[in-house]
Amino acid sequence: MGSHVVRGAALALAALAVVGCTTTVAGTPAPIGRSGGGLAPGGAAPPAAGATEDGLRAAGQAYVEAVNAGDAAAATALLCSRSGPGAMFEVAVTSPDDEWLVGEVQVFGGRGGIVDILIVGGSPEFAVPLGLTYDGERWCVDV
Repeated sequence: MGSHVVRGAALALAALAVVGCTTTVAGTPAPIGRSGGGLAPGGAAPPAAGATEDGLRAAGQAYVEAVNAGDAAAATALLCSRSGPGAMFEVAVTSPDDEWLVGEVQVFGGRGGIVDILIVGGSPEFAVPLGLTYDGERWCVDV
């Protein structure tokens, strides 16, 4: 499979990851930028205790390390569903020469977050957003 096809698939999966971040716990769609929980005055979702930017970055870094190492078990443990290593992992194994790095992180909606994954080593280098959710105890990868 050509690198352009693989990169196109990675971008498509990134879109799924972002969509996954906009789903409530019950599985019903939530408006973009909201977790589906109660809103604080002014329309902002109340932050979850422990849903910090540092925690989000650490979870993103752990997933990137699992991807770079080809460690499906570690990647699976970081997925919210724990049903497999995740769509981004599946794409990464098709491009073993690429290295994945953690870029910018953003917590939004009190329980959602995005970690920009920088994919380097190929041409061109690019970033893909990885959606994570804070489940009350830990940050986990959505897709």
